[in-house]
Amino acid sequence: MTRIHTTRSFAVLGMALAAGSVQATVINFDAQGLTGPSTYAAAGANRDLSIATADGNVTITGGTVLSQETFLPANSTALYGTAFFASPLATNTSTSGYRATVTLNFPTVVNSFYLDVYNGQVFNVTYTVADNNGHSSSFVLVPNLSSGTTQIGFNPANATSVTITSDAGSAWDFSIDNIVFNEGVPSTVPTTTAPPPTTIDPPNPAPVLVSIDNPPPQATDIEVQLLEDDSNKQRGRGHHGRNSVQGLEDNIAPVPLPLGILLLGSALPALAVLRRRSQSS
Repeated sequence: MTRIHTTRSFAVLGMALAAGSVQATVINFDAQGLTGPSTYAAAGANRDLSIATADGNVTITGGTVLSQETFLPANSTALYGTAFFASPLATNTSTSGYRATVTLNFPTVVNSFYLDVYNGQVFNVTYTVADNNGHSSSFVLVPNLSSGTTQIGFNPANATSVTITSDAGSAWDFSIDNIVFNEGVPSTVPTTTAPPPTTIDPPNPAPVLVSIDNPPPQATDIEVQLLEDDSNKQRGRGHHGRNSVQGLEDNIAPVPLPLGILLLGSALPALAVLRRRSQSS
């Protein structure tokens, strides 16, 4: 397979050397004298790194160093990678510890950070670079044979730890190289964003309070009576077609008289007859 040689590492190193007034640190695995085989099977167990810098030791965990990694035309130099199939192929599986997350820990707070990420899978993969200070960014890389790679960083970072992960789940396969920190991120490098501020939903509208001194108006007895009278009027017109006065219908049925009065009325004629007989005799 024909390799595509990259000069990116030398360009990054040149930028760091040119910025003499900036305490920039560049971790290039070739410049660090780190080498490895081209396959994970030959590499065996994972290889955690502790790299000395002017700021102290930077640790990198989760993968191993490979040189001219197979099926990765985007980078033919030494880099640090991890893959899901690496642990079963390792010569010493009891000590292998390839992980889906590569973690970088810094001895002091860094104020900027960027690096190269390479996709080792044969399909598009979304990668996320995040720090312990809330910065994060996700980006899609094309397959390995299509030279799926990008630079990603954040400025300022004010972080002490950075992680690189993918959405490939149990099929992760990626590498990193050219780690630069404490140097202003070039304008050509996409930067991560700080998390958006937490939004608080507005409270529910306050309930309407009624003052005790000014209670809501209530219907008076007179108004209730007028309403009832009006209802009675409407009923009088609707059922009887007759007018009413002051809400009282004029077709009221007579009230029945008591029984004693009725008996007395029927006895009066008989008494009159008896009186006339007594007078004639």
